[in-house]
Amino acid sequence: MALYEQNLVIMTLHAELTQLCLDAESVYTDFVAFDVVGAITPLMKTIKGSNYWYVQYTDFSGKQRQNYIGPDTPDTRNTLDRLADEMGKEALRRRRDLVKALQHSGYYRVSQLADDALLVLKRSGALQSGTVLIGTPAYHAILNSLGFTENPGIMTNDMDVVVDNLQLVLPDNIDLYAELRQWNDKVFPVPPLNLKDESTSFKIRGKDFHIDFLIHGPYVQMGQTARIAKLGIHAQKVPFMDYLTSNPVTTLILTKHGSVVTLPSAARFALHKAAIAASRPPTFTSKQIKDRHQAKTILDVLLIRDPETVREAVDAISIMQEPDRFSTLLNRTLALPEMQDIRTRLDAILKTPLPIYVHGRNSPGF
Repeated sequence: MALYEQNLVIMTLHAELTQLCLDAESVYTDFVAFDVVGAITPLMKTIKGSNYWYVQYTDFSGKQRQNYIGPDTPDTRNTLDRLADEMGKEALRRRRDLVKALQHSGYYRVSQLADDALLVLKRSGALQSGTVLIGTPAYHAILNSLGFTENPGIMTNDMDVVVDNLQLVLPDNIDLYAELRQWNDKVFPVPPLNLKDESTSFKIRGKDFHIDFLIHGPYVQMGQTARIAKLGIHAQKVPFMDYLTSNPVTTLILTKHGSVVTLPSAARFALHKAAIAASRPPTFTSKQIKDRHQAKTILDVLLIRDPETVREAVDAISIMQEPDRFSTLLNRTLALPEMQDIRTRLDAILKTPLPIYVHGRNSPGF
């Protein structure tokens, strides 16, 4: 796989699309959340003596849908006005054109299934609150944001979503499984390996696609599950998520119209990938190779473009949970021959060999 740096014109288009998506989030109610074809019709319902507003529309699949907007308040009426704003619709058309131009230039666009799944998460509110997207879609979005594309790109229909219970600020609990079923009635929870646990993954029957929900947990609890009451689902406990998702960034991901999502910082993503590669058992050789490749590719760019962010990401290891385990695994990957150049350049920036921590203190190991 070859890495290509995009020219300034294409990078400018990427910046324009990012700004349009940010504007849609802050100024308009983003039309993408409704996947609208044609007009959006406001609809008031009276429930137990109180009035509530919904919108009725036809989505791109041809289904007629209704979405709840809010109680009958001035804020809700302002939202309805924005949904009727032709400027918002014109911006959406511009976004679609920019996505096509960027894709033609080699930028990675997520699969249609991943696009639809992101739409469901956005419509439910989960995508904007307390969740961080990781995995291969995040990898390509990070590369895109740095002005690079990979050819051929690693294609995947999988999505990994990290949930932070403390950061979820949804006003009401939602049934995310029901939301996914409304999108596609072939979605089902994947049975866990340990039948005592709850499912943390959803798959579409007959399709090579699934969504995994993850949450931070100590190393000794790896693979156990935790309930996410706000979303009505369970998530799998995975170590080092506290490091990966601290100080996340808002980044453009190429869907049909473009969308801004919360991703890990590029440097933390790369170092985490390197550590996780060393933690995988030998039966996961292909995933080890993919993890090391993604870590090496991003670090290679950052050590030239923005070495300070790499230094900050290394410093942050000392304040994460279980820094000893993480840094030992990271050192194990960086000691491999294929990572020698990265290790040499990293040591030059740090002015000292990468340390191993035990509860924040330097130590020869754990």
